[in-house]
Formats: sequence, C-alpha cells, structure tokens
Amino acid sequence: MGSRAQVVLAASIVMMAMLSGRAVADLPQPYQALLSEAADRQDDDTRFLETADMVSVLVEGGRATVHAFILSDLPHRAGAVADWPLPAPAPTPAPATPPR
Repeated sequence: MGSRAQVVLAASIVMMAMLSGRAVADLPQPYQALLSEAADRQDDDTRFLETADMVSVLVEGGRATVHAFILSDLPHRAGAVADWPLPAPAPTPAPATPPR
C-alpha cells in the first residue's frame, strides 16, 4: 500500500470513529446485506467499488455512511474505497465567552 493510500486509510479510520455509531445505524440493513454479499462475491475491487458507489447514492449520508460501514464491517475491502473524497469534519463550535 502506498503512502498516500495509508494516509487516506488513517484519515478514514478517524472519520469512521467519528461516524461509526450513526453511520452504521443510517445504513439500512438491505444495503448492509448487499455490500456484504458484494464483498464476498466480487473478486475485483473495481466491481465492488461500483456497488459501493451505487449504494452511496441511495443512502442518507452518501459515501461517508457507506465508507464507515465498509471500514467497520468489511475492513478487507477498505482499500477499494480508500481514494473516496470524504467531507471535512464539522467545525467544533467556539466555547462561549463568560459575560464581563
């Protein structure tokens, strides 16, 4: 795995940690089953990526949701989606300043 892919994978793991509970909950079970079946049956990463991309268009949260599911439940296929651009994390709100 190249250094760029390693960086993307590391960033993906961080993103997954942030989204994992919500993202997997947002991915309906039929889509989870479809991705799991595709991961088992499609030997070619290109074909698996096409399936994952199709699912990402259909579900709330898009690629971030599908990516989080793949990282958490199908880690052996994480390389197929390593180059997906993911949204930047939401900015953290600034702490409120106390009144003077």
